Amino acid sequence: MTLRLALVVIAASLFAAAPARADDDVCAIEGTVPGIEIAVRQDRGLRRVRVPAGTRVRITPLRRGITQVRTLDGETIEGTTRTALRFVLARAIGLREHALELPEGLPLTRVEPALRGPWADVDASLGDGLVLRRAPLPCDALRVVAEDVPIVARDAFESYGPRWRARTERLWVFAQPDGSDALRIDVVPDAVARFAELARRGAWVRLALRTTLGARVHAWARDTDLVR
Repeated sequence: MTLRLALVVIAASLFAAAPARADDDVCAIEGTVPGIEIAVRQDRGLRRVRVPAGTRVRITPLRRGITQVRTLDGETIEGTTRTALRFVLARAIGLREHALELPEGLPLTRVEPALRGPWADVDASLGDGLVLRRAPLPCDALRVVAEDVPIVARDAFESYGPRWRARTERLWVFAQPDGSDALRIDVVPDAVARFAELARRGAWVRLALRTTLGARVHAWARDTDLVR
């Protein structure tokens, strides 16, 4: 086999649909897509098929930026695409015993399959300069959308007492003041987010924040990770 032919075979195998798995072991996300092209496997190779905008689909994120797509409207078409899709939260969800609450409709900036089961590793902009990184979310709590969802601004959390901000560009918050059940929140330069202090326990500070996108933080952080 020549090198050129070998590269073509490798590329085709990467772009083709992944082997089927048991339904309860697959990250399946439903919704609608913009107009996209998918590669459909046939006996003589791959055929590109156009899926019209607004088509209802069930998708499964794969590795290397590839997404498996199955149409739910009309004739069933199944294939793969490299088109970047838009995702939002299909319902409100709480993480780490509600140390962080995410609102329905929150845009997700990255969705990748978890190592196993119907879960995804997700990044999301929380608003006010905060970004949630690599949070595990159940795939049935996500939705793929054909167009950007309007963001409804909400009033920020108001509370008396000391205010804190993250000391560095990365803040770890916890459900309990014991260092377990951590969530990673990245802080962009010049972020406006200021956390309200609700309580203290030794070297731990109980923080509260509601961002303008509706995300709520009620979590513990180490005081060494904070600054006034």
